[in-house]
Amino acid sequence: MGYTFSAGFSLNVIGEIVNTLCRIKNDTARGLAFDFLIAFLRKRNIKIYGFTEKHIELFHELRDLDNRVDTSNLLALTVAIDEHAGVFITFNRDILESEKLNSRSFRRKYGVKIKQPIKFS
Repeated sequence: MGYTFSAGFSLNVIGEIVNTLCRIKNDTARGLAFDFLIAFLRKRNIKIYGFTEKHIELFHELRDLDNRVDTSNLLALTVAIDEHAGVFITFNRDILESEKLNSRSFRRKYGVKIKQPIKFS
């Protein structure tokens, strides 16, 4: 099955995943979880992006749009926009419920649509 998209994670998302995996008490299970994560990232060619100096101006522009969004999530959105992501997927309620960050004018200007992950039940 071919993929018609590429994916990337921000460093803070990878940090959250690693932190969660580190809390697995069983050594074997923790090792298998890390092996799976590494294999998944490699097989799907998922890139990892970090915040750099070039993002500062855009970060402040987004902060001015909605200052309720916490810094780490706004940093991730900033990097996604800079990397020309078509979709930014988040659980963050402040981003998902922000009228300005979900407006048609925001999508036109920044080229990214904000979505919540699909819930499987």
